Amino acid sequence: MQANGITTFEGSIYIASNQGGFTSAIGKKEWKKIFSEGALHNISSDDKGIYAMMYNELFSSFDKGNTWQSIQSGLPAELYTFNVIKTDNTLLAGQWDGVYKKDKETEKWKFSGSGLPEKFAITNMKSYNELIVVSGTERQ
Repeated sequence: MQANGITTFEGSIYIASNQGGFTSAIGKKEWKKIFSEGALHNISSDDKGIYAMMYNELFSSFDKGNTWQSIQSGLPAELYTFNVIKTDNTLLAGQWDGVYKKDKETEKWKFSGSGLPEKFAITNMKSYNELIVVSGTERQ
């Protein structure tokens, strides 16, 4: 198995792998499969839920991975999400063509890459003291 990402949420560790998503309580070695729709290239969490990134779709779970729903609406269909972070009440998604944001769970993602180069793949994002730091690469 290839581990591609890791996060913690409410006392458990969550791993994204080429065989799906797995979880175990911190300090335990009792791994349980929680995502079996395909390979995950990353996983992240915030204070409300977990975000699983497939190579063609973005999913969220607000019940510790028991159920998943697609939150791809508003993101490009042919590009995948590298990472998801939360700052204040806004979710940010790093995509192949920039940054997308959504302020409410029910709304669609909206492009928010103003000031970044065109076709700039946001492969990493971190929030620090209300500042968002991104890194990536221009794509052809």
